[in-house]
Amino acid sequence: MTRTLTMPRSFAICMAPACGLALLFCIGASRSTLAQDVGWPSCRDARTAPQKVEACTRALPAIRNAKLSERAYLRRGLAFVELRQYDQAIRDFDALIRLNGRVAGYFDNRMNAYRQKGDFAHALADADAAVRLAPGHAFVYRSRGIVHEDLGRYPDSIRDFSAGLQIEPANAGLHVDRGRLLAKLGDINGAVRDFTEALNLDAKWTQALKERGLAYVTLGDPARAKADLRLYLQSEPADADAAAALAVIGSN
Repeated sequence: MTRTLTMPRSFAICMAPACGLALLFCIGASRSTLAQDVGWPSCRDARTAPQKVEACTRALPAIRNAKLSERAYLRRGLAFVELRQYDQAIRDFDALIRLNGRVAGYFDNRMNAYRQKGDFAHALADADAAVRLAPGHAFVYRSRGIVHEDLGRYPDSIRDFSAGLQIEPANAGLHVDRGRLLAKLGDINGAVRDFTEALNLDAKWTQALKERGLAYVTLGDPARAKADLRLYLQSEPADADAAAALAVIGSN
């Protein structure tokens, strides 16, 4: 004998609201996802600094993914630096570090904002933090060396630039940085060696030509000074300091 199972009426009635709630949940989730998907690409694809600030500001409240939030805060923070709105940039980098305090680059970005603002004490603290987090990367030593230079601590700068060169000996920029500091401390021959090495590594690093030309002036070698400064001015004709130095050499 076949028996037909029937659903109790009370159970059937209860199912309808459950389906409705499930549908509303799905719609709500879809809308949330849509808001996130629409917001982040506009932040990601913005090109100019004002566009980045506007698009990322709209996107951030809707983003639920922590990694996307990091990227949005980073883009907006860097845009604020470009616009010279350093306090706003620092707030974004603060938020970024709260989200993920293990990335040396985030401290390096905040360091730069503090430095541009002229707050060298906080800049140095962030530079120290970046070195602690990424001691095997040259960029953290270069950044801290620049802050030490801002503070007039030239021997400390040289130590940091040298530490960076231990990691990346082919970094032409670090050779220029260290050479500039050596020149300030009176080690002109050491400076010339660094500028020459920078040019050997990358002939397009024209700042090394200017710095070496000025170093040759100090060493009393006008022929080499003229050669470097003339070649430098071919690529940077608007540099008044280099032009003035060349004019003085030519008049002697």
